Amino acid sequence: MKLQKVLILIIIILLFGVINCEKKYDLQGGIAVFKQPNQLEGGSTSTNPPLLVNSNKGRLYASWISYPDPANASTQSIYMDISTDNGCSWKGKFIDIGNEDFTRLTYSLKSIALTSDKKGNLYLVHTPSNKDIFFTRSKNGGKSWINNIRAKPLPISFQPYYFNPSLIKADNGNLYLAYIRNRSVNEILSIGREKTKDYGLYISVSEDEGETWEERISITQILYQGSSAHPGLREYKDTFYLVYADKIYISKDKCESWLEINSPENGYKTGNPLIELGQDGNLYSLWTKTIMLNDSSNDSSGMINGNVEIRFSIFDSDSNSWSKPVTVNDTILPFSYKLSDFEASSNSQTGRLRKIIGEAELLDLAVSEGKMLIGVLWKDYWNGGPKMRFAFSADAGKTWSKTVEIEAKPKNASLVITDEGNLYVLWDEVYFISKTKRAPYPGMIKFVSGKIDKSNR
Repeated sequence: MKLQKVLILIIIILLFGVINCEKKYDLQGGIAVFKQPNQLEGGSTSTNPPLLVNSNKGRLYASWISYPDPANASTQSIYMDISTDNGCSWKGKFIDIGNEDFTRLTYSLKSIALTSDKKGNLYLVHTPSNKDIFFTRSKNGGKSWINNIRAKPLPISFQPYYFNPSLIKADNGNLYLAYIRNRSVNEILSIGREKTKDYGLYISVSEDEGETWEERISITQILYQGSSAHPGLREYKDTFYLVYADKIYISKDKCESWLEINSPENGYKTGNPLIELGQDGNLYSLWTKTIMLNDSSNDSSGMINGNVEIRFSIFDSDSNSWSKPVTVNDTILPFSYKLSDFEASSNSQTGRLRKIIGEAELLDLAVSEGKMLIGVLWKDYWNGGPKMRFAFSADAGKTWSKTVEIEAKPKNASLVITDEGNLYVLWDEVYFISKTKRAPYPGMIKFVSGKIDKSNR
């Protein structure tokens, strides 16, 4: 009898979990609705942004750099969580990629890139300790991975440093890998010695599923913009797009040469844009536009105030033109800085800015697999942030939904949106030891799912 009661109790608990996970969304006026966020297992993340990929096999893959031993920050590994039920449950582990000693490695800057193809195969690149660049893949849904393959030509007569990789599987079946590395002495001498050219942007190509790689292209016309600038690579029918720092480039000769695309704001500084491919291979771009409301030099309060607009436009490669920019956010996103008293010096007078309300920052731009829906994530600080907000478009960016707040304090975030209106968001949560001290690591990994109604916005 006791055993029967225990079994009944277990069944009730399991059924409650399923019902709770699969509960219906309350879609009022077509506004996207999100569930309560969940913390994923796998430990805290490092400074690397977490990655979220949705394969056509109905699986979600969440990956990040984690600490197997939180007490030992010098030991880092790649963790992957997998969900087969739309994010209701997750099962993860540190991935085994063999043939190298990865027990005492550190990952800094942006060190991993993850993508999938139409068959559901996974491809991953990482730069452990920034002294090497490795490729691995999985053809069984992340259950196992091939041993690491160096994604660089050998031999190299100097010590290269790699970071900020971006990986895509092109329509022609080849893998294209963009990354930053330092230049050799011979390379520097051939293009002229300038500080900005000590590091450069490179592209390697593999025509055999990553078994061998060839570093084909050194993009000398694009200058290095610092470690915080991450190259982003996209492709449609042999037309390649590259976003780097505050500029976007196009190549129609398989990355051999690149042309800068003019800004959609006719000369306005667009901030660091995000790009994705939309319908018919057109390029979708998202950026922030800063609007100043006062001139601090004429303001006795010393305040600098302004608003940020999230802006969206579409580039047509045939006509080489942008559509008229559209504002995404439906609420004002203010920022405010306080100019401190001038400090006199023997040579000049200098002022210092103190942040009162920070400027809104882009987090991610996502397009559904059939190019039917566009989703946007950003964070802002105007009401006690950082707070994460979401908006979507169901008509190729012509109009946008109401803004929805997601219960999160993100540092970085990754968004997946499907044609059915399913939403998946992964982020690293910023948390604090106290009101003044940040925790040793940027945060825990959290996930939330949501739903939108395309028919009634």
